[in-house]
Amino acid sequence: MNSAGGHVILFVKWLDEDKKRALFYEAAPYSKTRAVEHETARLSASGFIPLRYRGIRE
Repeated sequence: MNSAGGHVILFVKWLDEDKKRALFYEAAPYSKTRAVEHETARLSASGFIPLRYRGIRE
């Protein structure tokens, strides 16, 4: 999930079976990246929009 202000949140994994809480890596300009837990409903209510990048190749 990300927002237009340069704040980036990358999904890591689900923390519950209902997929309501997840672990993310979060970073903003001029700050360190950190692992944080968020409720996905709260992120959506704050304006974050989930995006999927489909160009990753192994």
